[in-house]
Amino acid sequence: MNYRKQIKRTKKDINALMRNVLRAVYHFERFKEKYFGITYELYYAMTVIDGSRKKTISELADTMGIPLHKATRIVQRLHAKHFVERTTSLRDKRVVYVGLTREGKKCLNAIEEFCFDTIMNNILSVSPDEFAMFVQVASSIPEILAIPHYDKKEVQYGK
Repeated sequence: MNYRKQIKRTKKDINALMRNVLRAVYHFERFKEKYFGITYELYYAMTVIDGSRKKTISELADTMGIPLHKATRIVQRLHAKHFVERTTSLRDKRVVYVGLTREGKKCLNAIEEFCFDTIMNNILSVSPDEFAMFVQVASSIPEILAIPHYDKKEVQYGK
């Protein structure tokens, strides 16, 4: 379905919409940071690390789209909070595996419970149709906000 033809939005409308979404997400994440003591970046890293098998720091960096040294710092911060454990590969000492600790899983579950409870409480202020639309749009956010692959050398602000 081609939404561009169905819904005519101006650049100003889309920018206003994005700012409203950004504002809501920003305040939601700031509250979580204050309440749980964990930044959005650390929370996202924990969701990437969570799973049935341990991830390497390189896999974490690739998934998050960040340099390896930044992923290493994130893991160090999570380790300092006792949320992850690090294991060096027996085959290659340069490879470090990362997994959530029991404390890390407990924190991640608490954050996810908070998110679920908040949404379930707040849906009372919207109609069932609006909530269904929210779920539909939220499911498409990765496609809607997909970033084209740019040559980093070509991307400059103001050009």
